Amino acid sequence: MVVLPAFHPGGEPREDSLNEAASALRSGGIVAIPTDTVYGLAALPGIPEATAAIFEAKGRPADLELPVLVSGIEQAESIAVLETLGRALAMSFWPGGLTIVCPRRSGAGLHLGGDESSVGIRCPADRFAASLVALAGPLATTSANPHGMPPLCSAGEIAAAVRSGELWGVPVVLVDGGERRGRPSTVVDVRGGVLRCLREGSVALEPVMDVAGRPGSDRHGRRGSEPVMDVAGRPDSDRHGRPAS
Repeated sequence: MVVLPAFHPGGEPREDSLNEAASALRSGGIVAIPTDTVYGLAALPGIPEATAAIFEAKGRPADLELPVLVSGIEQAESIAVLETLGRALAMSFWPGGLTIVCPRRSGAGLHLGGDESSVGIRCPADRFAASLVALAGPLATTSANPHGMPPLCSAGEIAAAVRSGELWGVPVVLVDGGERRGRPSTVVDVRGGVLRCLREGSVALEPVMDVAGRPGSDRHGRRGSEPVMDVAGRPDSDRHGRPAS
């Protein structure tokens, strides 16, 4: 496992680390990266062996699909159908800690486990993660911890979990971006034009509901072309109705 620094002393993402991480991803490897919420295990979603290795490393149930990090709305629409509500939320809360579950675009070629008709997408605010997604493309990414356990919040904690066998297997590259002790992202399902909160996390639910509840506009007052639909919330469960972990 290669450990790379994420940033120059001035806070700029290191180009050499970005290139090495992208190369590892393109070769089908898993890369552990800092995000704006917690550390994540990332792989290219078009390589089935790579995403399968994430499930194996975490002990993650195969029916619990992996979310995907994107660089913004344009990249998101290459793999998902945002529709009016999803676009309004993305305009308001990206980059940031809001994962939006949308219909998956036909022919996207994603290997994420679980429901093949949908995909959870998020644009990260972390500068290294955002730069890596822009360089390598959308990344299947989930928190770097054994399934059901608290997130690992530093490169040292991830390395220790690998050594102890808590995380099965070894990321090809571990990018050290310092401690990340944020909350996991808030997850909302917008399919059918109805907002359902599947997990409340780093983004408060109230402003999300405010955007969804104002027909045709985002929280900045920008108008959309169609009305946004009704709101239904289930803040403490995942998309399958199970308690969030």
